[in-house]
Amino acid sequence: MLVLFILFYLVFNAKACPNGSIASFSNPPKCYHFVTQKQNWISAVEICKTMGGDVISIHDFLDNVFISGEAENLFTDSASGDFWIGANNLMSAGGWSWIDGTPFDFTDWDVKQPIKTANCGAALMQSSKWIADDCFKNKSFVCLINKDSIPATTTHKPTRCLDTWTYYPTTGYCYKVFDNATFLDAEDRCRISGAHLTSIHGEDENLFVANLAYWPGADVCDGTKQSWVGLFREDIAGRWEWTDGSAFDYHNWAIGTPYNDTGYNYGYMDITSICNEPTGRMRNTIINVLLAKFVCKKTPF
Repeated sequence: MLVLFILFYLVFNAKACPNGSIASFSNPPKCYHFVTQKQNWISAVEICKTMGGDVISIHDFLDNVFISGEAENLFTDSASGDFWIGANNLMSAGGWSWIDGTPFDFTDWDVKQPIKTANCGAALMQSSKWIADDCFKNKSFVCLINKDSIPATTTHKPTRCLDTWTYYPTTGYCYKVFDNATFLDAEDRCRISGAHLTSIHGEDENLFVANLAYWPGADVCDGTKQSWVGLFREDIAGRWEWTDGSAFDYHNWAIGTPYNDTGYNYGYMDITSICNEPTGRMRNTIINVLLAKFVCKKTPF
């Protein structure tokens, strides 16, 4: 009976959604759009946004089973057997939420999930159970879009960076993470690569950089385990600047910062949710502190 209902529903609503999309059960004005091209979670979010939607949120059992079943039929080249959904714990300390801001009122986690060392949610095709996984793995994904949306091309190929760099379509820049440096050493090493320590100009870029630099050792309230960014000032009375000379038009200071202690003129980022603060908070310290990571940013070739 359920199968007949689903078939009837799909036939009745087939013309209501753009090509390549299927009408939503729980949210009739919306459509599921299945994107076979594999992307990391952050890029999937951006691609869905170009379609006027978001990576899918799931709010009931029927939707969950149906979406996973359709994904299994459509994502036939997925060796991992899973796909990205909009669940993540990037925006709050330890709490999972949907990227579209809707209530996190339904879950279907697999056994021993979600693991604490991963921040983005994926659904298993065969069981429809959810897992937490590394946000920078490449997977197919499902967008939830409006019925009147025209899906943008999904032939997004970030080929304009060297193989060891990561292209971020929102900013149009290339990024790379390096290990163990003081602030000046980090900036010098970036310049050798034709780059600067990364500047940050919005919440999306802030989150992207934090997740790119993340490593398991960062999960402690210890600034030396975090990552340099290109934030600095000449002295405590000076204005904050980026080493690449771009405008200082965004910041995400942790509570009680920036510190106004003498010499605390160099900025770093919490690359995970630590010290009771969410991922991506910025802090300042002295120039000769050795941090575990730093992120360089440069224009594509």
